[in-house]
Amino acid sequence: GFKVGLISNRSRPLDDTLEKIGLTGLFDLALAAGEVGWYKPDPRVFEWGLRLLQVEAAQAIYVGDNYHADVLGARGAGMTPVLIDPKGVYQQVDCLVIPRVSALCSMLLPSP
Repeated sequence: GFKVGLISNRSRPLDDTLEKIGLTGLFDLALAAGEVGWYKPDPRVFEWGLRLLQVEAAQAIYVGDNYHADVLGARGAGMTPVLIDPKGVYQQVDCLVIPRVSALCSMLLPSP
């Protein structure tokens, strides 16, 4: 199976927000960068999340919608970055670009 983590550049824990939007319990880790003092794109926040999940960077995919914070930060930590670009703005980037998260799910999960 997969472990699913969330890293946000928020300063406060994410529990209340996840509960409000109905995502409680969907993540193995929900980390607010302010809890550790490093903000994306600092690779240390990604490395901290990997440590908490007990996952090696080479085995991890990081999905985000901000090239600078998410793609560069994840790559700096040794992860494979994937950029969500629903409007097709990023034509010339050096990573996998998907229109929505469900596109990645269909790539990773076996067909029925």
